Amino acid sequence: MGDPCVPDVMLRSVTKENVAEVLRLRVHARQEHLVAPNAVSIAEAYFEPAAWFQAIYAGDEPVGFIMVAHDAEEGTDYLWRMMVAGDAQGRGYGGAALRALIDYTRRIALISIRSH
Repeated sequence: MGDPCVPDVMLRSVTKENVAEVLRLRVHARQEHLVAPNAVSIAEAYFEPAAWFQAIYAGDEPVGFIMVAHDAEEGTDYLWRMMVAGDAQGRGYGGAALRALIDYTRRIALISIRSH
C-alpha cells in the first residue's frame, strides 16, 4: 500500500463508454483561459498522429485529462495538455497523474518526457 497522503490515480483510455464523462469535466471558470476543453483536445489529437491522451481517474471517477505528443525533431514526447476538474483540484491528483504518466511512458519505452 502506498502513502496515504498520495491519491491513488490511474490513467485510462478514453472510450465510447467514458467519453461523455470526460467531456463533462471542467476546470474552474477562472482557469478556462489556461486550458482547452477536453472536446477540443480530443479533436486536436484525432488530427495529430503524434498525439495520444488518457483520462485521469481517482478510483472509478474521472477527475482529469492528460495529452502527450511526440516531437520528431527533438526525439522526445511532451506534455501537451493536462487538466484536473475544478471540483477535484487541491487533492493531489495532478501530481499523482504526472507520476502515473512517467511510469506509463517508461513501461511503453518512451525515453523522456518534457513539458511544453
